[in-house]
Amino acid sequence: MIYGELEVYEPGAPPDLDLSWSGEKKAKEIVEWLELEFQDFGDLDFHNLISGHVFANFDELTSSVWNQESSSREVVLKYFGNSILANQLDEVVRAVEDHFEGDLFPADHRIYLDVSEDGEDERIEFPNTELVQSIIEDIPSILELLSVVRSDIPDSLGHNQGPDFLMKEDELQRLEERLIELKISLKSPNEQTDELIGEAGDGFQKVGSKLAAHIGEMTKVSTLKFAEKFGESTGTWAGRAAILVIFGERLLQLLL
Repeated sequence: MIYGELEVYEPGAPPDLDLSWSGEKKAKEIVEWLELEFQDFGDLDFHNLISGHVFANFDELTSSVWNQESSSREVVLKYFGNSILANQLDEVVRAVEDHFEGDLFPADHRIYLDVSEDGEDERIEFPNTELVQSIIEDIPSILELLSVVRSDIPDSLGHNQGPDFLMKEDELQRLEERLIELKISLKSPNEQTDELIGEAGDGFQKVGSKLAAHIGEMTKVSTLKFAEKFGESTGTWAGRAAILVIFGERLLQLLL
C-alpha cells in the first residue's frame, strides 16, 4: 500500500521592519515577501501534488494539506507581530487581503510530498508522538541557540581559551549537523533514527554540562574587572547550559 506524508518547509527569513515605518511601507515589504513564500489557497493544485497516486491514508493526507491554510491576519501576526503597531495592523492586513484573493498557503517550493510503500517492513512509529512533535517544533530554536552560543563564547567566556577549553567549535558544528539530520529522520523514522537520537541526546547533555562547568570555573578565577562584565551574563549562560542539557534529556526519553 502507498502512503503519503506532507512536509512543509519553513519560509525564508522575513524582512526586518523598522518600527518607525508607516503602515503603508510595512505592508509593501510584507506583500513582497509573501509573494515569494506563500500563494492563494485556491491556487494549490492538489491533484498535481498527489501525482496520481492512490494513498491508503488519503483522508489523513488531505487533512494535513488543508491544515496548512492560514488567514492573512494569522500570517501577518505570526511573522511580523512584533514589528507592527496596533493602530497599523488593520491597514497592513487589508493590504495583504487586497493583494491575495483568499487565505494563504505555502508556496509550491515549500511543499514536498513524501511517497512511501509499505511492504514487508513494518512502519516505524514512536510511542510518544506528542514528545516527538514537540521536539521537532523546538529544533529550529535549539539550532538558533547553538549558533548564538558559538558566536558569543569569545566575548562572554574569554578570548584566550587555549587548547584545554572545554567547548570546541567542531563539537558544536557536529551537534548542529546531527540535529538537522535528526529533524528529517524523526518525520520519517528508519533504522538509523534511534542511533541519531542517542548521539544527539548524549551530545547535548555533554555540551550543556561542559558549558555549565566552564561557567563555574570562570566565576572562580575571574578578575574583579572581568567579574563585573561576566556577572551580567552569568544567568544567561547558565540558562543556555540548562536548556541544552534538558533538550538532550528529552531526546533520550524517546529511546525509553
